[in-house]
Parts: sequence; C-alpha cells; structure tokens
Amino acid sequence: MGSVKKDNEGRPSVLDAGQGSCAMGSVKKDNEGRRSVIDAGVVKVVVVGEVRCGKTSFIRSFYDHHEPGEIYSRNFVQVYPCEFEVNKIHGRAEIFEIPSDVAFKDEQRMQYYTDAKGIIFMYASDNPTSLKLINEKWLPEAIDVINLNKTSVVLVGTK
Repeated sequence: MGSVKKDNEGRPSVLDAGQGSCAMGSVKKDNEGRRSVIDAGVVKVVVVGEVRCGKTSFIRSFYDHHEPGEIYSRNFVQVYPCEFEVNKIHGRAEIFEIPSDVAFKDEQRMQYYTDAKGIIFMYASDNPTSLKLINEKWLPEAIDVINLNKTSVVLVGTK
C-alpha cells in the first residue's frame, strides 16, 4: 500500500506503507440495505518471488479455505480463482502465481502486473538471496505499475 521509495541513484529500495489505500470496487446492497457483494469484477492479486520461497504453499493456505474455484494455467502462470468475505462483504479474487524460473522471461511476467490490485512479494527466510532479489529483481520489474496504479504491496517472509 503506498509508494516505493528510491535511493539516491533513483533505484527502488524501500516500500513506503504511506496513507494510500486500494479500492476493490463499489459495494452492492441487498434488498434490506445490507452490504453484500463487491461490484467491480474480480480482484487480481499477483504473487512473485524466487523459486522455492513458498509461493504455492502460501497461496494454497488461503485458497483452500475460501471457496476455491478451478485452478487453471495461463501461459505457465497458475491462476487460483476464489471467493472471500470481509466484514460480511463478499468478493471474488484471482491469485496469479508468477513463475520465477529462468525459462519464464522478464517480459513475459510484465503483462501479469497490469490491472493487479495487489502484489505480494515473497522471500524465504532461510535463503537471504531471495530477500535481496526483492530489491534487485522483483521490485524494479513492478515499480512502474505500482506507482502508476497505486497498487497495494505486501512483503511476506516464509519458512
């Protein structure tokens, strides 16, 4: 949530939690005036990080408990559709697990950041290089989309 700070040389370095927020759409009301459904289609969340940092386990821990849909693949990217509820408001999400292996080129990944309401940057606490690569690889790759769309971001350490 917020913007990405840059170092003295203009490189992205630290996520600034700031005052920003991410609108997920308008809230519909049922016949009795209660909030019931988020109306704006599907909330797109992108999950990135190095190989074996725990992306799949992290996604499955959420996905398996939130009315999962059928997982599908789009050009080697796993997409996990699901429904969720927050404060009695129902919504739908698609969680995109972006491959990090060298066969999946940077330019192939770029298209998946578009229209994301949130990006989850993941690293493995038992692999310091995976954290280092958040600043050197993953953040620079997504920085323009984050700043342009005020995309919410989360940093998650696993293991």
